[in-house]
Amino acid sequence: MVRTMKLTLALGMVGLSAMLLACSSSDSESPAATGTTAAATPAAAASPVEATLTDFAIALSKDSAPAGLVTFAAKNDGATPHELVVIKSDLAPDALPVADGKVDEAAMDFIGEIEEFPVGESQTGAFELDAGKYILICNVAGHYQLGMHAAFTVE
Repeated sequence: MVRTMKLTLALGMVGLSAMLLACSSSDSESPAATGTTAAATPAAAASPVEATLTDFAIALSKDSAPAGLVTFAAKNDGATPHELVVIKSDLAPDALPVADGKVDEAAMDFIGEIEEFPVGESQTGAFELDAGKYILICNVAGHYQLGMHAAFTVE
C-alpha cells in the first residue's frame, strides 16, 4: 500500500511539473501571426471588441482600441458561416481589391483571422496591433462585396 501511494504521489508530481512548465513558457512571437486564438493579457481580456457578424454586415462594439494586444469576440448571428479577417490598410473599408469574389489577402497587409465558423457560434482571436487604420472583413466568397466590412482604428 505504501509503495502504491508513493507511485501515485510521484506520478502526480510529474503531472504537476509538466503543467507548471507549460504555463510558464514564454510566448515571444506575435499571437496574431498564425490567426489562432491567443491567450490575452488581463487588459485585453477585460474589454474585447465584440464583432457581430450577420448577413451581410459587421457591427463592432467599438471602432478603436489602444495599440497592443486587441481581442475580438466574434459572434455569427447570420444564416451562413462567416469569418473575421484583420487587414491593416489606409483604404476605405469598401475599396479593397477583389478577384473571384474575394479580397486577395496575400496582396494586403494581412494581420490574421478568426477562420470561418458556423451559424450561432462565437470565436475569439487576439491580435498584436500597431497604431494605424484597419479593416475587418468577412472574406467568404461574395460576403465582402455584400457589405461585410468595418473600419477599425488603433491609437
